[in-house]
Amino acid sequence: MRKIHWTVYFAVFIIAAAFFLWHFDEQWKILYTFFGNNTKSLAEIMTYAGVAAGGMLFIGNLLINDKRVKIMEEQNKKQEEARLEQKKQFEKQIEKTAEQIQVMYKGNVDTRFNNAVGHLGNANPSVVLCGIHALHQVAVDNKNYTQIVHNLFCSYLRENSAKLYENIDFEETPEKCPVIIQTLIDYLFKSYNNRESVYKEYESDLSFSTLKNCDFFGTKINNVNFSYCELERCDFSSGNLTNCIFFEGILNECNFSFGNLTECDFSCGDLTECNFHRINLTKCDFCPTTLSKCDFSFGNLTECNFDGGILTKCDFWKGNLISCDFGDGNLINCWFKGGTLTKCVFRDGTLNECSFIDNEFDGKWDAKLLNCTINETTELINTELTQVVTS
Repeated sequence: MRKIHWTVYFAVFIIAAAFFLWHFDEQWKILYTFFGNNTKSLAEIMTYAGVAAGGMLFIGNLLINDKRVKIMEEQNKKQEEARLEQKKQFEKQIEKTAEQIQVMYKGNVDTRFNNAVGHLGNANPSVVLCGIHALHQVAVDNKNYTQIVHNLFCSYLRENSAKLYENIDFEETPEKCPVIIQTLIDYLFKSYNNRESVYKEYESDLSFSTLKNCDFFGTKINNVNFSYCELERCDFSSGNLTNCIFFEGILNECNFSFGNLTECDFSCGDLTECNFHRINLTKCDFCPTTLSKCDFSFGNLTECNFDGGILTKCDFWKGNLISCDFGDGNLINCWFKGGTLTKCVFRDGTLNECSFIDNEFDGKWDAKLLNCTINETTELINTELTQVVTS
């Protein structure tokens, strides 16, 4: 049963009291005692009583509403506290679930990684290839494994590349690269899903590898060690190589044309019929290196070192050579026609049947020697130089 507010009783009391006093006042003289003679009619007295009762009811209504508001606020507060507690419990449950998922995921990744590593030792090339794909996906999905997988790929190339070529008959397929080797190269150096290689931050050690007919076209390669490698018909054209080492490497018919090579080291190597056409070479070291039938035509060579090298039938036709050092080198039947050589050094070297002067077109394609160093210790054999211009 709904409880009646006290102000209602009080209002009823006021009306009843007013009626009672008016009706019995002549006998009891209550009003007369306090207010003197009563000249008011019953209607007037009841009107006053009704106003007073209405005011009391209004006040009562305000009190009731205020109490309702307080009750509602208290209920809302309790509901909000309950909601926050429920949210807190839910967040704890999510964290717990996330931890469980992470533990399960880590265990799953470890399992995938271990299984994939096991595939690399399989004799079946298809199984090995599956292992490589699985390892790469682990490296992409989990950064904790990226460098580990990178080192595994490099190690696999160093230890197994030569063996993989033994399974290919090069007399029948001379331009074929084992798919395992090419896949590893693609993952290590080329973009994946329109993103740069995930291994780009790591230095790759491919020393002592055998790489034949490999495609490095258009790749950006930094800090890669190709020392003591055997490279044959590998395509580095249109690529950007920075701080790469080819120390004592054997390079046959490799293509670097239209590329950019910066601070690369070919020292003590053996390069045969390699294509550097329209190359940009900056601070590259070929000292002392043997170069045979290499094409540097239309190339831009800046601060490159050929000191002590043996260059045979190398073509620098229309090349732009700046501050290059051929000192103490042996140049045999090399072409410099149409080129511009600025501050290049040939001291203590031997130029044997090298072409600097154009005898066919009345000197149109004579090489330009600007501030070059050619002294009395430079041995010229069947070689005629154009006038060295000094400024």
